[in-house]
Amino acid sequence: MSPSSVLDARALYRRLPEELRRRLRPLELADELASLLHPLARAPLATAVEAARRLSVLRRLRYPVRRLTGAIDGIPVRCILAMDDASAAYWRRTLFACGADEERCGDVRALDVPGAAREARQAADLALWRLPWPLARRLGEEIVVPSHVPFWLDTARPIAAIVRGPPVGRSSRKDDVRRVRRLGLTVEVCVGAAEHERFRCELYEPYVRRRFGAAALAIPAHVFRHARRQGWLLLLRRAGRTVAGAQLERWGRDLRILAFGVDLTGDVPAGLALAACYYHAISFAVERGFRRLSLGSVRPVLTDGTQRYKRKWG
Repeated sequence: MSPSSVLDARALYRRLPEELRRRLRPLELADELASLLHPLARAPLATAVEAARRLSVLRRLRYPVRRLTGAIDGIPVRCILAMDDASAAYWRRTLFACGADEERCGDVRALDVPGAAREARQAADLALWRLPWPLARRLGEEIVVPSHVPFWLDTARPIAAIVRGPPVGRSSRKDDVRRVRRLGLTVEVCVGAAEHERFRCELYEPYVRRRFGAAALAIPAHVFRHARRQGWLLLLRRAGRTVAGAQLERWGRDLRILAFGVDLTGDVPAGLALAACYYHAISFAVERGFRRLSLGSVRPVLTDGTQRYKRKWG
């Protein structure tokens, strides 16, 4: 093929719609095809595609290195953060509640993180280095903390057994369920493309932007499309109006929550609407005979609000 033919092909490719260009990429095409398979076949194939995707970018992946100086519980602390911007913002807020001075110190290749971390041991009191898969599997004595921890709920039991038990009192799951039931919501199980698209655009994305602000990372449209092929959309209605929704998808033999969405303009508080999403997603998993329900993943910090809320459900 001549150089001019290559340039013409590239120009034609750039003129194609973004979604079509995405599907023409080998890994994205494999992911798209996996979403058409039976759930038992899809899960391992989709996992393999994600592993290949991570390996494909590993050599050119780089992380900014930040040096933070502040105080934790009144004690001066020097900290190094080498990770993506969103993760660095989270750890800065979590570690330094009163703020910290920040200095950018260049960047580091992901492949060079283990060596750079060993060389910088004496340069800080605390150092957190992002180590992408599969490099973490090759470490020796270093302490490895997962960036996110998966949360699974045992749903091979009646819903009453899940609701019972600690914690007790106000804001317990039993109290949440009592308040949810008072709303008198009806649940509609949807599988159509139009309902899924309205949920994504009108409930999910506004809710995520309001909740996370500049740190919001919305799930792409094609991921919702894959979930529609493999699962169900629960729409919670009150007096004929949709107040919230939950996108569920089968993953192997289990069920997992992909996303929640809340109507921010309605009269149901967002926190209560979210509790309703959890309760009805759990009820759906129990009724359909799924043995486990994934509640998503959380940061490995016991004081993290999202982790505390998910732990409350058992």
